Amino acid sequence: MPVTFRQEFLLISALLLAVGCTQRESDVGIQAITGLPADGFSMVSGTATNSAHWNPQFTNGYGTSLHAGDAKGLFAYTAIRFNVPESVPDSFRVDTLQEIQIRLTRNRIWPEQTPGNLRIVLREITESWDEANLLPDSLPGREGYPALDSGAVFSATDTLYFLTIPLDLWARWAAGDSTTFGLVLEPRFEGYMVEWFSSEYQNVAYPNYPPALLVPGQVWLADSGEWVDSTLVIGATDDAFLTKDAAPRRPERMFAGQGNAERIALFFPVDSLSSDFRRVIARAELHLFADPDDPAALQFVTGQSFLLKDGFLNDSSWTSASDSAGFWDPSIFETGYESTTAGTWDSTGTEFILNITGLMSEWVGNPVTNSGMQVIPTSESSYLSRIVFHSHLSETIEKRPRLHIWYTESTY
Repeated sequence: MPVTFRQEFLLISALLLAVGCTQRESDVGIQAITGLPADGFSMVSGTATNSAHWNPQFTNGYGTSLHAGDAKGLFAYTAIRFNVPESVPDSFRVDTLQEIQIRLTRNRIWPEQTPGNLRIVLREITESWDEANLLPDSLPGREGYPALDSGAVFSATDTLYFLTIPLDLWARWAAGDSTTFGLVLEPRFEGYMVEWFSSEYQNVAYPNYPPALLVPGQVWLADSGEWVDSTLVIGATDDAFLTKDAAPRRPERMFAGQGNAERIALFFPVDSLSSDFRRVIARAELHLFADPDDPAALQFVTGQSFLLKDGFLNDSSWTSASDSAGFWDPSIFETGYESTTAGTWDSTGTEFILNITGLMSEWVGNPVTNSGMQVIPTSESSYLSRIVFHSHLSETIEKRPRLHIWYTESTY
């Protein structure tokens, strides 16, 4: 059967494409992207020219953990409140001859070394608060709150912590006194941090883990017509932890923190890196290098996952300062879009890699939109954790934040 013009055209096109792919493959070699065709790709890379870290004004300690302690430059204390008037049924009467207690279930103590005894002081909160609006600067009068005892002492091996509530305070709670707003659990020990489960920890297998107020008494049984000994269990209405961070910040390092939320800002000169691009972005990766030996590092706390996310920044004016590495006021940063892209760590747990292909594609196509990127801890208020990364001023050049861009010609 004779070959038509269309069939001849398609055959020649296929042969030309095959030849072209073979030529590109010979030019690329080890620059190919894992998981993508080996032919047609090249790579450019560069280090960040600006970096910084800052604290967004988010609710502090709103998650499945509560903390109290003084370690690694962090000072944390727990605030807790119970809605007593709405929790005590008419058929219950309190046994005032027994102690009313708060029960807390410990998850862990860190660092891992066994500490001595841990002393915790209760203070009565005298100003209104709720955990949904508890910012790092909330409860400014904390140090002036009345102390209710000299401190309960616990062993480092204790799993359950029981803190006794004075009967006069219980009476005011039960009466709906509008001048009392729960308790602060203040640590009186150094070098350690205690973590308890919070009321957000909901697990049917461990129903007794969240904080509870245990009230001994008797309940009236209408069927038998008698009072029977019983313990009323009242869950916390609000519970959260607040953190003060006094760890030193050096311009050679950047902090990404949870519990005391802290984000990283980075700027790469994408326009100069891609000045001769007449191609398509195939992949872009951000590489950050952690410094686990930094005295302030709290990396990979046992049982806790720490991932980071990327996102835009809306205003590049932060890069105009003479030294853009350091700790900045939150108002300097106009945070824009936050992605849900999660990164991964390498096998050593010191190099973090984040796929930011979408971000780079946007900037290459419209360089004026490049105001930098933010690197965000996944759970900014759920746990206490702090990872220290090398900044663009790191004394180790190969550890400075690096951007890798792979590209291919648009006709590929």
